[in-house]
Amino acid sequence: MRFGVPPLRERLLAACAGGVLALGAGAVVAPAHADEPRIVAIGDVHGAYDAFVALLAAAGLVDGSLDWSGGDARLVMLGDVLDRGPGSRRALELLIRLREQAARAGGDAQLVLGNHEVMNLLGDLAYVTPAELAAYVADEEPAEREAAWQRFRSAQPAGDEARLAAAFAERYPPGFFGHRAAFAPRGRIGAWLLQRPVLAVAGRTAFVHGGLPPAVVGKTADEINRAVGSALREYLAAVDTLREAGVLQVEMPFADELAAATAFLEVRARIAADPVRRAAERVRDFGRSPLLGGDAVFWYRGTAACNPALERGRLQRELRTLGVDRVIIGHTPTSDARVQTRFDGAVVRADTGMLAAYFRGRASAVVIRGDEVRVLYGDSGEELAPEPQPRTVGPRVRGLDDDALADFLATASVTARAPLEDGAERVRLERGGLSADAVFRPADAPRRGAAAALPEVAAYRLDRLLDLDLVPVTVRRELDGRAGSLQLPVDNLPDDRQRTAEQRSDAFCPLTDQINLMYVFDSLARHEGRLPAGIRYEPSSWQLVLVDNRDSFGAGADLPKYLRDVRIDVPEWLASRLEQLDRAALAESMGDVLDERQRAAILARRDRLTSKTAPPR
Repeated sequence: MRFGVPPLRERLLAACAGGVLALGAGAVVAPAHADEPRIVAIGDVHGAYDAFVALLAAAGLVDGSLDWSGGDARLVMLGDVLDRGPGSRRALELLIRLREQAARAGGDAQLVLGNHEVMNLLGDLAYVTPAELAAYVADEEPAEREAAWQRFRSAQPAGDEARLAAAFAERYPPGFFGHRAAFAPRGRIGAWLLQRPVLAVAGRTAFVHGGLPPAVVGKTADEINRAVGSALREYLAAVDTLREAGVLQVEMPFADELAAATAFLEVRARIAADPVRRAAERVRDFGRSPLLGGDAVFWYRGTAACNPALERGRLQRELRTLGVDRVIIGHTPTSDARVQTRFDGAVVRADTGMLAAYFRGRASAVVIRGDEVRVLYGDSGEELAPEPQPRTVGPRVRGLDDDALADFLATASVTARAPLEDGAERVRLERGGLSADAVFRPADAPRRGAAAALPEVAAYRLDRLLDLDLVPVTVRRELDGRAGSLQLPVDNLPDDRQRTAEQRSDAFCPLTDQINLMYVFDSLARHEGRLPAGIRYEPSSWQLVLVDNRDSFGAGADLPKYLRDVRIDVPEWLASRLEQLDRAALAESMGDVLDERQRAAILARRDRLTSKTAPPR
């Protein structure tokens, strides 16, 4: 499963600046206090119509006729009702009808746009299946399909008519033109979607599809929503102008529209009327728009997955601006099909993979009554408390989170051993039906009266102490009476050479921020030789994983040589965490793996780092 950047955006992301997409109307749901009606928030439906309907019924929002029965309750859909599943249109049409019925009953049914709603508006149909398009067959105008067929045939080399017809039908399945008409700015669905926000606020809770990226910090919900309304409408109006002028055609994919507008400006702009030229410039420039980048609120995954040391501070600032205590998000499915929280409940992750055939998840809803947050699961009908998101950095054993993995590494039986070239050993671990290979690295001989120096274990513990989420699980363990570090092998994780060769830029968390965080860690640990092989990444998210920390934790107070002339920005929240670090905390965490001089040097380097004057960029 891949949750990165879609194919179109991969081609455009390098040119995209940070920004936000938002729409104008309906950004604020009625306030919720202890005596206010409950709020029901539902994450990504993705066309799982039957599961969606069953969940609405379990929540008491619809009756047997699928009419609104929720009274004054507030339903907030977190985006991505569309795409992938065959019931996309039915689910969206139901929501449109429920919004009208809920309003009459004193309630509300709201949608905050997800990236898939925006993609459908733009004509980026990469995830729209033929089954979804089939729902729009009745909306097609035969004359429009015929005109598109004639354009298609005239653009192809002369050949077998049947072959060309088959190719046309494959590219534009039945319902394609009906879908484009429905999602046009004046179409029934397109016009409705263009009135929806990308961020809504109800009482002390904000609702958004992807997350709250750095680009929105300091912006209100109205500012965020207004910014997109104009940007998106202006783009769609420009597309209409170019279609009327014959520059673009309705069947063109989104990426082709950008290319055609650019080609038009290069060849024909001088003879075009001013409105047509301006429209072409707007469409061309949209290819560099922040609406396509990972910093749009409906694309951003950092709120769900970015390192706590980076994300917590900027999240807190934006929650203060919005006047809320928490944000509920979808977009990034949780690892165990359960609603999870981050940052002591400030983030609630509500995407549990409702389209089970694709995500192998289940339907769920977040239910808010006053300050109480519960989770309704559609397969059981139970309301349960959400669970904290577990830490998962580096390789896994059958889905164990980091705490469970640490216990496994520390207690599983060693059933086989094989020497490695560098003095380490590859060991086989087994316990309770679980088995895994691990790498045991014995400690260097300690100085008299000192702890066995285990820098790999110290690196992991320092990482946990500071909530950096950079270092994979590493435990202290003894084999044959000799202390050492034990860690799962990282051979299957791509290193920095591979990322550079592939020119990957679709990380959940901005790579520049992650590299800066690595600099902070290496400064504290005094890691002198961070080679590309020691910089690994989670292949699905391109989250940084730091390994090979053996050359760390010298007793000197200086920062590593490779960082002495590098600008290092210590995030605000991490700076406050570093200020709280003291000898007692380090002794409790690392007294058995670093000696007193090594621990004192961490504090000296902390002081050097936090007082360091960054050189100009």
